[in-house]
Amino acid sequence: MAAKKSTRPDPLRVTAIHEAGHAVASYFLHVKIKAVTIIPAEDALGEVTHPPIRFASSPGVFDDSVRGIDRAERHIIVLWAGQLAQRKHAPRSRWRVSGSADREAAMKLFWHITSADEKARNLQSALLWRRAELLVEQHWKSILAVADALLEHKTLDADGVRAAVDRAHGLKPLALGRVAARGEVG
Repeated sequence: MAAKKSTRPDPLRVTAIHEAGHAVASYFLHVKIKAVTIIPAEDALGEVTHPPIRFASSPGVFDDSVRGIDRAERHIIVLWAGQLAQRKHAPRSRWRVSGSADREAAMKLFWHITSADEKARNLQSALLWRRAELLVEQHWKSILAVADALLEHKTLDADGVRAAVDRAHGLKPLALGRVAARGEVG
């Protein structure tokens, strides 16, 4: 009798897809990242690190300007994109559990930008969730490319994410040194 092939997804690939979801969302929403890794830490299987983010003009005061709200919304989408990418790749995985810290961070941001009106809050939350779903769907090829690069290198910086996204779309990295040497860059 032939051995039954496991239908369970590779846990490392699931982690890579999850972290790639965050990284690709960051890339397309212009949220700066320092690095993305699938090297486990004490409290996570992987992570995306961002430069320090200012959401307040002074300690204890949230920036509720249009720019501050936009920044918070983009970060919420980035936080949700990881679990949504994981759900798309492995719907039977524990995507809700593995995204719990992301969801908690997203909700903390959300409460700073939301209205006191419950109906408005629910609509805004649904809109941001849908924007995250659409981002994952529209950039799935890039998510897979970044996940593959993560599986190969374990950690990518922002340039590594950009290079993987470019490769997913058949683009070659721009050789700035050669272009600048010909005098084509100002």
